[in-house]
Formats: sequence, structure tokens, C-alpha cells
Amino acid sequence: MKKLILILTTLMLVACFKPKGYDEAASAFQHKNWDNAAAKFARLVIAYPDNVEFKVKWEMAKNNAAKFHARIGRKAMMKGNLDQAVKELNKSLFYDATNHFVQDQLDRVMDKIVQREKEKGEAGTTLEQMQEKTEGKTGVPMLSPASGRPIDLYFPAKKSLRDIYHALGVSSGINILFDTSFQDTQISIDLRGMTFYNALKSLMLATGHFYKVIDNKTIIILRDTKQNHDKYDDKIIKVFYLSYAKPIDMKNNLRLLTGIKEIFDNKDLNCVVVMGTPQQIAIANRIVSLNDKPKAEVMVDFELMEVNRSNLDQLGISPTDGSNPTYKVGAGLFS
Repeated sequence: MKKLILILTTLMLVACFKPKGYDEAASAFQHKNWDNAAAKFARLVIAYPDNVEFKVKWEMAKNNAAKFHARIGRKAMMKGNLDQAVKELNKSLFYDATNHFVQDQLDRVMDKIVQREKEKGEAGTTLEQMQEKTEGKTGVPMLSPASGRPIDLYFPAKKSLRDIYHALGVSSGINILFDTSFQDTQISIDLRGMTFYNALKSLMLATGHFYKVIDNKTIIILRDTKQNHDKYDDKIIKVFYLSYAKPIDMKNNLRLLTGIKEIFDNKDLNCVVVMGTPQQIAIANRIVSLNDKPKAEVMVDFELMEVNRSNLDQLGISPTDGSNPTYKVGAGLFS
């Protein structure tokens, strides 16, 4: 009997278990605040990877967030608010990168943006101004540490890597989450005199990690693998307007040299649209600037000159008058 009571008590305690942050996550889920719910349940899944309820609600929140932003993006596109449409559709793809329908919608919006910029160019906008207007429209959240001053973190003795990340986050006002594949280990490291970004970079180089920005105060730590980069890296879009190169040729060069798959050429507008990571876009920008040059030309200058036929030089043996059979031999230069 006592054993049965103990088992029932244990089950009740397990059923009533509510870790820190659960109430906020459940409230956001109940009120259909899908972005907030997805972020909060993601933290719970990371902290309690074996909890099936947290995983299910996290997936549901992500799916609903993807649908919500896709719906808002379509409405913005129909109203002609193309910039907002790009932002919302990118958010939808952040939650569900496999949704090809949303990706197709994003491609159509980008075509409209290219056409809009072209029309502005015909109204007097220069090529350089059109390029500048496409800069910075990435939709990628920017991290905002509390201070840019150097931090003072030093771990001479081996310490939990998770604790070191947390200490770095606390010192800079950044919330640091961990992917489910994160494996804690013991390391020693000196981060004194470094800014937050330099300290984070040093720590990640030493441990084989990279991070993804969730919002301006939150990042998630992931293993530095190609699969994780393909899944989590932010994608941005840039339009390259060409002055000399052909769009199809530039597209082929970019695919060959950068490995970017999402490149579209537009012959009518003489441009290429590239979608990739910020690092890939930076490389593409360099390649375009080096190859969008006028073709080399060979210039040949020539001048037609006529020799004065009345003044000839002779060198050698000069005979005398032909009427006299006797020749007089002489050598010299005559004019």
C-alpha cells in the first residue's frame, strides 16, 4: 500500500512539474503569440530535451508562426507593400525553410522590387543610387550587446563551457541558448580585454561552434557543421544591376565561384538577383565589381607619310655619262 501511494505521489509530482519559463510559454501559446511561444518553448526544449510536451508545442508554435508571417506577407504583397512582404516572408522561411510555396512568393516579390527600382531608374535614378537602395534590406536581426567596452572574463582552471557562455552573455546583456546537439565540456580560456564579439568569436573558434541571432538580445549556439549552416544561416537578397556584363554570364560566374544556388538573371533589366548568406553576398559583390567592366579594346594609331621623291640618296659606284664607253670609278655619297 505504501509503495502504491509513493508511486501515485511521484506521478502527481511529475504531472505538476512546471519549470521556470513554462507559464510564460504556455500563456504565449494560449494567446496565439506564436513568435514568443516558439522562442520560449525552444528554451524549454533545450533545457529539457526529453520532454515530449515541450517538443510538440515548440513544433506547433513554429508551424503557426510560419503560417502567420506567410499570411501577413501575402497581404502586404497584395497591397503593394513590397518591403514589408519581403520581411514577413523571410520570417516565415525562418520557421519553415522547406516551404517552397512561400519561397516562390518571395521570388515574385523580389521580381517586383527589381521592376520598381528599374522604373525609378528610368525616372532619373542613377545606377549607383539603385545599387545603394538595395543595400541593407536584409531582414536579418542585428545583435545589440549592452556595451561595446572590453569585458573581463578569465578562466585559468577548466570550467563548464555552458557556464562560460552564460557568463559571457550576462556580462553583455545577451541571452544565450543552446541547440539540442550542444555537448558540454570543460575548458580554460582567457577572454580579458576583448569586446563581446571578439570574445564570442574566440570562444567559438576554440570549441567548434557558431551562433544564430534570434533577436537583438538572443542568440543560439550550434555545432559548426554544414548541415547546421544550411538549416540555420540567415539568407539575404541583393540585386546587382550590371553596366557592361551580360546577366547570364554573370550568373554562371557567380554560381561557379561562390556555390550559391539561388541566382536569377533578368535580361530585360540587365541585372542578377542573388540570395545567400551575408558572407556569400559579400563575395558575390566582390566578383561582380571585378567582372562588370567594359571589354578591353586595342587602339592602333597610324599616320600616312609620303617620301619626297625629288631627293634620293645613292650609295655606291656611280658611272659617268652613258655616251662615253670609258667609265670613271668613284665611291661616295651623292644627293
